[in-house]
Amino acid sequence: MSATGFMRTNINSSVRTVERFLKITGLGALALTVFVNFAEARGWLRDANRQMLLEWALNDETGLPIEHPAARAFMNRFPPPAANDRNLITHVTKWKSRLENGPVLDATFNYMRHDRSRTNYVATLAEVREWAAESRYAELPWILGLIGFVEVAGSMILNRWIRVESQRRSNPAMEPSAPLVS
Repeated sequence: MSATGFMRTNINSSVRTVERFLKITGLGALALTVFVNFAEARGWLRDANRQMLLEWALNDETGLPIEHPAARAFMNRFPPPAANDRNLITHVTKWKSRLENGPVLDATFNYMRHDRSRTNYVATLAEVREWAAESRYAELPWILGLIGFVEVAGSMILNRWIRVESQRRSNPAMEPSAPLVS
């Protein structure tokens, strides 16, 4: 076997290894995408503090101290009106509208200051429900899916290249510049 033939075989072997690696990791990324989508649909990736704040909003009648992690998360997403000093705020408060012994129909949220006065409203129940339903990792399935797709597509391109090279070596009359796409 000539040195060129050995080099071609060695390169072909390396390309096959890369092709297999891309295929396996790409399919793994796509499988992980399916699992992450399932976990997101089941609510396993939701933020516990957001869920706790929503539960408080629907079921509790007292204010939520601003030191509570759920109140801090709420304040980060729904900051107090610009004219209010964050250092003077003591609680997240709400006003609820509900039927007697029925569900909460609507609610507005605001902050209580040290002097027991309240700020203007900063959020509605609909906004808080939407915020609580958001996943902490909303972009993760898209990123994993893109990585998996690119890896599987790359493995398919390399597989095609390996087949064309193999055919070219078995048929010396074939042009070296044969197209990769048939």
